[in-house]
Amino acid sequence: MPDSLQETITRQIAFMRKSGRDNQHCEVKSAQEGTPKSLAETLSAFSNGQGGTVILGLSEEKGFRPVPKFNADAVYSDMLHYGDKLTPVVRPQVHLLDFEGTKIVVAIIAPMPLLERPCYVTTQGVYGGSYIRTGDGDRKLTEYEISRMLEERIQPKHDIRVVQEASLADLDLNALKLFISRQRFLTPRRFANSSDEEILVQMRVLQKADGELKPTLAGLLAFGEFPQKYFPRLCVTCTCYATTREQTSLEIGDFIENRYLDTKRLVGSIPDMVVDAVTFVRKNMHIGAHVKGAVRYDIPDYPLIAIREAVANALQHRDYSAQGCSSQVQLNLYSDCLEVLNPGGLYGALDVDELLSSGLSATRNEFLSQILEATAMPDNSYVVENRGTGLRAIRQAFVQAQHGSVRFEGNNAYFRIVFDRLSRESVTSDRKTENVREVIIDLFSRQSSLSIRELQKATGRSSHTLRKYIGNLIQEGLIRATEAKNSPKQRYRLTSNTRLH
Repeated sequence: MPDSLQETITRQIAFMRKSGRDNQHCEVKSAQEGTPKSLAETLSAFSNGQGGTVILGLSEEKGFRPVPKFNADAVYSDMLHYGDKLTPVVRPQVHLLDFEGTKIVVAIIAPMPLLERPCYVTTQGVYGGSYIRTGDGDRKLTEYEISRMLEERIQPKHDIRVVQEASLADLDLNALKLFISRQRFLTPRRFANSSDEEILVQMRVLQKADGELKPTLAGLLAFGEFPQKYFPRLCVTCTCYATTREQTSLEIGDFIENRYLDTKRLVGSIPDMVVDAVTFVRKNMHIGAHVKGAVRYDIPDYPLIAIREAVANALQHRDYSAQGCSSQVQLNLYSDCLEVLNPGGLYGALDVDELLSSGLSATRNEFLSQILEATAMPDNSYVVENRGTGLRAIRQAFVQAQHGSVRFEGNNAYFRIVFDRLSRESVTSDRKTENVREVIIDLFSRQSSLSIRELQKATGRSSHTLRKYIGNLIQEGLIRATEAKNSPKQRYRLTSNTRLH
């Protein structure tokens, strides 16, 4: 049986008393002198997010206790119309509840429909008065975030804007021929008798501008020899870090000079960047092994088909607005996970769970997506083959490879796919080994770096024994020290060219 509103609010207050602050979903205001002016910002913040609850008549400073002489009836009446201060108007569910011998006012705010966002404080204007809930506070949405919300109201067409500086000479003619041939095969009734030029115009690869055929942004991205000549940030930056994702975000001091093992900026067309991204991951990830009988099976940290899908998905769905073109797609390879991040949050009314379960999709760049469905890759596949099921394909590839979890994260400004690295504990041989050398290498495959003390704890071996093995591994070029000899901060890590078997 669902809890009553009274029980739910009592439980929320108890939680805030324990934590000492309000939170992402609940805001407390004393309202001792009447309805606070800042309430409008909170209504905007909850409306532009996942909704939330406002409790009036409690003092956060005094441990979320009832406020003396709180005029609950007056605040309740005021709250019934307070949403008029916002555009679009917010109509919260307002309740007058008994609590610890007095009364409090509770307002429940529902999320604003996506097509009506941003919800903003009318007197502050859309770019000055739009807020979002972050942690236990309300912050102003950035101009970029607001623009992306407004974009949801109409189908964006940034992908087919004409690139005035470009010309047909910027396009790969062989790639265009394959595309044209594919279109004639896919749509014979429409294109069988069409000229090459007509097909390219119809598919929005080219557009006429001032009487001259020019590439669209989508055409340049799919078939351009070097699109970054005109859009330097429409690239993929790849970085391989020695540390975990969490450690990397906190890196300071001694670690700063060793914060990455490899880095590369990928340029060219979308097919080029997808291929090069997979190559980067293959080069920098470890290959484990499972031995069954006399047969050895290689097991990579990540299934490359899932990485290919993730990078293609990021380049297909990223934000190509004028503002978005100032940011690049990122591929970050940490010691514990791999992430692919693109500018521009999830587009459309569907959330991640709905996309994964239903197979339906909403596409920010519908013309680019259509072009990529017929854009050939070097292996004779096509950049996009899943017709809106990219996220499902990514998850399925991970499941089929019997790897760890894959997570999808994002907000109005970005979308991130995070792959957890395959645990080396699950990659074992049928026979148990007491080979100290192999045990040490296996431990390093699971950690970004280790000290002698940490190795002692993990192996049960003496420091003298371990130093002997470490010295041999350094001579073999498999392990390197992170600090100068005899440093009290000394740690060791695998060299970037070490492959594990």
